[in-house]
Amino acid sequence: MSAAAETIECATIASEGWTVAVAPRRGAVLSCDYRGGEILRRTAAQGGADPFGVGHFPLAPYSNRIADGSFVFEGERYVIKPNVRGHPHPLHGTAWLGGWSLVARARDSLSLAFEHAAGAGWPWPFSLRQTIGVDGPALTIGLTLKNMADRAAPAGMGFHPYFSDPHAARLSFEAAGLWEADESALPVAWKPLSPSSDFSRGRPLAGASIDNCFTGWKGPARILWRDRPFGVEISASPDLAFAVLYVSQAQGCFCFEPVSHMNDALNWAARRNDTGLRVLQPGESWTVSMTLRAFDAGNAAA
Repeated sequence: MSAAAETIECATIASEGWTVAVAPRRGAVLSCDYRGGEILRRTAAQGGADPFGVGHFPLAPYSNRIADGSFVFEGERYVIKPNVRGHPHPLHGTAWLGGWSLVARARDSLSLAFEHAAGAGWPWPFSLRQTIGVDGPALTIGLTLKNMADRAAPAGMGFHPYFSDPHAARLSFEAAGLWEADESALPVAWKPLSPSSDFSRGRPLAGASIDNCFTGWKGPARILWRDRPFGVEISASPDLAFAVLYVSQAQGCFCFEPVSHMNDALNWAARRNDTGLRVLQPGESWTVSMTLRAFDAGNAAA
């Protein structure tokens, strides 16, 4: 059976106007609607096996890229092979590529588990628990990472939602600055916000092309669509003080990703103390969450 023809197991949770379809074995959200309106993009029927083609996936044990898959941690150099064809730098950790199991399921929530053995894509073993649940107007996704190694391990987490229709969307959020990136989306230099990168008063995303990591994110972020009577407010744990904004007009989606560290933090940590990279001791656990809260927006124009 080809990858494109793969049958995807699907579990649906619904409550208070929310309908969320999840692929348990992949740990990914396939679609997320509120009152019948699309919030996260819906997975294409023939593109469901593509890990980039879903509505949301978790980021662990690191976010974004590791330059050339090479870094030094506690005096030892590690090399990780690329994990996506056509991308020279390892991306988004290991949990987003599947291998989850369904632990518990209710009408309005479910719980998933992921186990990583040392070696395949990450030198340290870890366990990861993901919860997805609806409570009133809010959808919350939580992650708990536990270091299963007998030594300290670097760690990062975050969330990678793909919101629908940038052509009709307006985004607002506050941040302190952003990392300029090169053609490989790797950070080059930090700079404070300029008028063209300041979203504090809201900016339409129509025609925009953006792929930057913002620092000092002060949640929440808010999204309005000019053709929908509701908007979405994005909030996250205080540990997630970075946000990656990616806008693709061609793909018809945009990402606002609450994450715990800057892009390529494993290599920048030796030069800066504000990368957000975390170190977990043996047996230590760490929990973060992201909440999407729907609110009535009337006919607010984007």
